[in-house]
Amino acid sequence: MFSKIFVVTLLFGAAYSRVLQVQNIASVPLVVSITGQDDVTVLPKTMVLVTVEEDFSGTISAIPSNAENADIPTTKVQLTLSPAGDSYAVSLIDGFNLKAKIVPIQGINCSAAVCFADLISKCPLENRVINSFNVTVACSNSPLVFRTICPRAVVSSEDVTKVLRCQAISYNIFLG
Repeated sequence: MFSKIFVVTLLFGAAYSRVLQVQNIASVPLVVSITGQDDVTVLPKTMVLVTVEEDFSGTISAIPSNAENADIPTTKVQLTLSPAGDSYAVSLIDGFNLKAKIVPIQGINCSAAVCFADLISKCPLENRVINSFNVTVACSNSPLVFRTICPRAVVSSEDVTKVLRCQAISYNIFLG
């Protein structure tokens, strides 16, 4: 009796949620923020599984766990899930602090959204966010630089062609 209930519960639950794989590719722990979820610390070179609703719509971003200020511009992964099809992008509208990539898992007609360049080192002086140790930790939006170095990322609200669409079982999100 219990095994039948367990199987039905798993099937019912799987139909209304998805599991995202969030991976920290940085060499420091990251505090990952996901819309509607508690923040989670992800150790270097590790992954966490995060369950979201089937109709999830929100962002995923991260900052180093030792950051002096959590209120810095962050690279965002935008993700909208729907049984009819998903949309996703790497967004630099608010700025850049970490590399990001979102890869559909078992998707149909899907490609990765990515900004894996080191925009911190290319950030114009006037856009740099500098900590108390005089280290640049983020870059506020610099459309010309961002478009040139990360052409597949959303840099402004007009970049609708950079928002990708597909139907995938899940997504692998790399931050760092």
